[in-house]
Amino acid sequence: MSFLSLNDSWELLRHKVFSEESCPPELEVIGKEIAQKCQGLPLGILAVAGHLSSIRKTKDCWKTVADDIRSPESKDQENCLDILALSYKSLPHHLKACFLYLGAFPQEFEIPVWRLIRLWAAEGILRAEWPETLEEVAEMCLQELMSRSLVMVRKRKSNGGIKSCGIHDLVRDLILREVEREDFLLVLKSDANFFPTDAYYKRCLCFHHQISRSYGMFNSSSRIEHCDYMKPAIPHCRSILFYGRLQVTEFDKMLDSRVTVMDLKLLRVLEILFRFFEHFPVEITQLVHLRYLALSARTYFGTCLSQLGNLQTLINEHDRNVTLPSDIWKMPRLRYLHIKNGACLPYPAGAKAIASNSLVLTYLHKLSTVSFTNCYRETFACLPNLKKLGICVKQPSHNCLDDLLYLAELEKLKCVFLGRGQFSGWNAFPPKLRKLTLNGSFLPWEKMRTLGLLPNLEVLKLKDYAFQGPEWQVEEDEFCQLKYLLIDGTDLVQWGVTCSHFQRLQQLILRCCRHLDEIPSEVGEIPTLQIIDVDDSSSLAVNSARLIQQEQYSMGNDGLIVRIHPRE
Repeated sequence: MSFLSLNDSWELLRHKVFSEESCPPELEVIGKEIAQKCQGLPLGILAVAGHLSSIRKTKDCWKTVADDIRSPESKDQENCLDILALSYKSLPHHLKACFLYLGAFPQEFEIPVWRLIRLWAAEGILRAEWPETLEEVAEMCLQELMSRSLVMVRKRKSNGGIKSCGIHDLVRDLILREVEREDFLLVLKSDANFFPTDAYYKRCLCFHHQISRSYGMFNSSSRIEHCDYMKPAIPHCRSILFYGRLQVTEFDKMLDSRVTVMDLKLLRVLEILFRFFEHFPVEITQLVHLRYLALSARTYFGTCLSQLGNLQTLINEHDRNVTLPSDIWKMPRLRYLHIKNGACLPYPAGAKAIASNSLVLTYLHKLSTVSFTNCYRETFACLPNLKKLGICVKQPSHNCLDDLLYLAELEKLKCVFLGRGQFSGWNAFPPKLRKLTLNGSFLPWEKMRTLGLLPNLEVLKLKDYAFQGPEWQVEEDEFCQLKYLLIDGTDLVQWGVTCSHFQRLQQLILRCCRHLDEIPSEVGEIPTLQIIDVDDSSSLAVNSARLIQQEQYSMGNDGLIVRIHPRE
């Protein structure tokens, strides 16, 4: 790691705290003292600056910060951690817990925000009060941690939100140091012949290594015979997360004779990645307090899944399609159901049961990915508050998506078509739809009219010939709220669009548009446009994008970013 000079350290700290404003003269001397004590460590300077931004900008307050940073004699790691710890110690209590939980993930792990949110919620770390959603509260927590330079953004969503995040290695070292003091989390990094005694007080156990031999909970029977007196007691454990490769083949072999399922009866979170189970481990259904379950089971979820009555999040990461049991409709607290490669959603039998709400998943907000089989009006009636849906349509029929209209609260929809079939389009979509992704629907551009009239549509992604044909003429009253447009794979030649269209468009992404004769110059006159990104497309499209940038720059608009990626 390279270190900054005193002048560069002060400039970085000043810019982080005051941005373009000048630093008050009475703070400059003490500010330079703080910068000097940060030892030229860029991450430490940013962390301290984030802390200074959150407190009163007075000489006394800054003097307190300067006194808290001990004068180092060397740039050793412990001193660096002490500097970072200043930002951590000033966090509110709920943010401290959110921050420490990041230590559960392996080093350099790219953390999907949706997964992090569900884990925070299951642990009870994150709570939302109406009208706020968990996602909104989590976004605010992440923004606060980022403003203090404790969390880094890895990827952003099309709407600018955070898609994935990560932490610097030094920040992770700080977390691991702090969790030892808090009795909050224990990370097991290497295989061993015994279960660590300090696991007794921990509420979260994380396994980051390959598990193949004795580790208390993970043992061969021959080893257990000699270690019965070492039966691990983990009464405080609420979360177990496996991120290492497991060489055991069944769930019951992961829990040896010294640790039964009942020893984990208070478990709230169980995540087992990188281990494929041939069948859903039915032993898990005894963990009745589970709120979060993530694993990879090839087939058959079993008929007793509804015993997990407190389950909020169910994730299956297996690469093959699975069949969900009929008692999935008897899990009233379920909020998030994610099946990586598609699942057949059982039909909710019984009109009386639906009418009485006994089969209604009132709190389910996200469902993906499911086969369109059994996705009819009666099914959607059992999902009254669904906000995000991912569906896979095989051999589509005429107007097969029309029943989606009955998902009145739906905001995000992704449809992947795996066959051409007889699909002829749709008559209407849910009115609250804000984000739509279509993949392989092979519709004529004339069918775009229905999408253009959606009153709240902000993000539109068209992939793998979602629409086909040589010409698309945009109408005057279409796409009034659209901010992000992706066209990825099309035979479009002529695109009729002017500056009066897409009045709120911010990003235009064109990929594999190899027949497009131009991007109309009027696109550059859209007042909100920030980015034009052209990838693997025709030379005419590339040249017109560059010309748009030149024209806008000549008119004083130097804020438009044009990215050109060469064809492979």
